[in-house]
Amino acid sequence: MKFINREKELGFLEEQYKKSASNFVVIYGRRRTGKTSLIREFIQNKPNIYFLADIQTESEQLLDFQETASEFFKSDELFKNKAFKTWDTFFRYLTERIKKSPKKIIIAIDEYTYLYQSNKAISSILQKYWDKEWQDSKKVFLVLCGSLVGMMERLTLYHSAPLYGRNTGQIKLKPFNFKKFSQFFPKISLEKQIELYSVLGGTPRYILEFDKNKSLWQNISEKFLKPESILYRDPVLVLSQEVATTGTYFSILKTIAFGEHKISKIGAKLELKATQLNPYLEKLIDLDLVEKRVPVTQKPHKSKMGLYFLKDNFFKFWFRYIFANRSFIEKGSQGLVLKQIKKEFSQFVSFIFEDIVRESVLNFQQVGSWWSKDEEIDIIGLNQENNQILFGEVKWRDKPVGQEVLLELKRKSKLVKWGSRNRKECFLLASKSGFEKSLKQTAKKEKIILMDLKSFK
Repeated sequence: MKFINREKELGFLEEQYKKSASNFVVIYGRRRTGKTSLIREFIQNKPNIYFLADIQTESEQLLDFQETASEFFKSDELFKNKAFKTWDTFFRYLTERIKKSPKKIIIAIDEYTYLYQSNKAISSILQKYWDKEWQDSKKVFLVLCGSLVGMMERLTLYHSAPLYGRNTGQIKLKPFNFKKFSQFFPKISLEKQIELYSVLGGTPRYILEFDKNKSLWQNISEKFLKPESILYRDPVLVLSQEVATTGTYFSILKTIAFGEHKISKIGAKLELKATQLNPYLEKLIDLDLVEKRVPVTQKPHKSKMGLYFLKDNFFKFWFRYIFANRSFIEKGSQGLVLKQIKKEFSQFVSFIFEDIVRESVLNFQQVGSWWSKDEEIDIIGLNQENNQILFGEVKWRDKPVGQEVLLELKRKSKLVKWGSRNRKECFLLASKSGFEKSLKQTAKKEKIILMDLKSFK
């Protein structure tokens, strides 16, 4: 993948490399976010041993790593000496070669979770060499990279992990937020940028597929609705690399994409009990495709109000409109699918606009949403220190927002139990099409925050 727009992360790696000490950096994030591109950009013109782990057997991976190291050291001793039957003996040899190097050497293990799955002791082996040899040598820059987000955290960052506390830095590479995404399409209107973001999300691999010289609908027709296109096929490839059978996972993702967020309702649709669904949902959370949300006023581990959402716009769009219509697409009825997308598109974008607005609320310690059995509020911001709470409503529609929206938001705000009696309340309204004159006057008097599309420039 072409390297794009990761200057902050690259700068951090360069700073680490310049230090007169050994380094150990963990890089993780779901597939297609550009982790490998970041590593390859960083290691250019530096002494490096880059190894991409895969689903081969342990012995095959060990041999591949040996060959990679041999190529770097310009020695065929590794080929002649087949004694490296274990990781311990291989790393011992590697350590001796590193000691003779005049420069710091980068050892980058990409898709580390595959290596771990072939040998559960690999983290303990690396821990031993880091503690006894590499850390004090000032000659090693160890990079462990992986796409299974939850597993990478458990293997490297959790207190119980053998490698816990060893890393000198960590990068969780996330998809681009809307602000960064918009920089890829500077010549189109903000409204069109939001529509594009609703379809593509912030994943670099998918952003690069769209043709900037064509309209949204042309791109959807050519990039999503053709069976031979990458964006039509890629989600199947991504998920099949991580799970043995995709059927139930795809059904869960589709059900969530169609608006079922309670585990009981997801289970009812699929005729599965919650206990049966839990392992699948945990895996999807591990893959960073699904997240569990609770009302922001509640504690996640105690709340019984948890709902499940797809994390990425691309997958929200794909499972709702592409996966659900594969039979039409495969038989050539793309026009019917495109007609359906156009009919529902404004409503689909409205939910993404909520996320964009929520993302722009910066002056609060916690930002999320709130719901009860019968009511919901799009945005809640909390500041524990000064007992301040923000209530926000978001509208993506073709007419200005009026006083009635503010009055309804104030009514719902009284239902939210949080803070002390004298909490400081403030209100925010966001609108695609601006605001009525009377609401602007009220907002000025009451210091209510109004956000139209110009606010996001």
